Amino acid sequence: MFKNKLFKYFSLELLKSFSVILVTLSFIIWFNQAARYLDLVTENGNPINVYLIFVFFQFPKIFTQLFLFSLLVSLFYTISKLENDNELNVYWLSGVDEKQLITMLLKVCILIFFIYYFLYLFLSPMASLKGRAVLANSSFTIANSLMKEQNFNTPLKGITVYVDKNNKKGVLENIFIYEKQRIIFASKGRILKNKDLTYLELSGGVLQERDGEKTNNIKFEKMTFDFSEFESFTTTYPKLSERNILWLIKKNLELKKTVTDKKYKIDVKEELYKRIIKPLYIFVIFFIGCCLISYKENNTKKKRNIKIMLFFLGVAVLLINESLTKFSSRNIFIEKVYFLSPIIFSTIIYLVNKKILRKEAS
Repeated sequence: MFKNKLFKYFSLELLKSFSVILVTLSFIIWFNQAARYLDLVTENGNPINVYLIFVFFQFPKIFTQLFLFSLLVSLFYTISKLENDNELNVYWLSGVDEKQLITMLLKVCILIFFIYYFLYLFLSPMASLKGRAVLANSSFTIANSLMKEQNFNTPLKGITVYVDKNNKKGVLENIFIYEKQRIIFASKGRILKNKDLTYLELSGGVLQERDGEKTNNIKFEKMTFDFSEFESFTTTYPKLSERNILWLIKKNLELKKTVTDKKYKIDVKEELYKRIIKPLYIFVIFFIGCCLISYKENNTKKKRNIKIMLFFLGVAVLLINESLTKFSSRNIFIEKVYFLSPIIFSTIIYLVNKKILRKEAS
């Protein structure tokens, strides 16, 4: 009974520290990303509610990207805390051996693995796709993008607009518009809407058009500038990272039968391999945890050095995983290495631990 309480305590401590570290890091990165996405409002003219919904749907993506690193940090934190508080000694004195504790660690890692697979395969892509759909379905508000007075704004691809004054009610003064081969100057402007289309009615201005080496100046009393022909900066087509795993598998099988779109074929394979292999690195981190539990050196300085080495080994493994992901779909040999990489790294860590324990025993 007492052993069960100890196992439960160990599991809860690890899960608690993992959750706190993961959520804290995710919120830090999320707030930083949210600040970067402010351009959706200030430059692209999207409503604030669209911005907030879009930013909300970005959180699961950030959450899953930090999963492995957070688990690595929480593992070192929890075991170091138990050692410093002499709680691990309580386990050993209570008749708990390291194999039993490692078995409990394995159960916790399996639980985290299934949660991670669900988030990485389904929830994160689905949330990102919903965020993109929110942007795609939002009405482009040219009035919002032109609110910044005395600034060169680029609300859409291929067009630059300068407004000297804006009364915040859709009436503009001293307008400069550059697009392609022409420049428009106008003393007055008024924003007009017709259903989903946005226009700018200009008055009292000059249109300069380049025709070869000549520039034609055309004065006008009134003219209408149509924004609908320009492309928005917001990509409405889903990225591969936003596709579900079944779509990726189906698309990969389809592309195997074609010889065209080589780059797209590589990108699909890369995303598919990443979704399948990356979560398995939880078990590589598990083997690092096994090293921490089994190492019982009394020399504090030596133990600290071993922990530092193991931590940086874990970080290096995660970085190598990212690199292998990039190249696995481009080379058959690297592809095979990548599929076996969780086993390879786990074996390396196991051998390193065995060597450390052998030195400790001698």
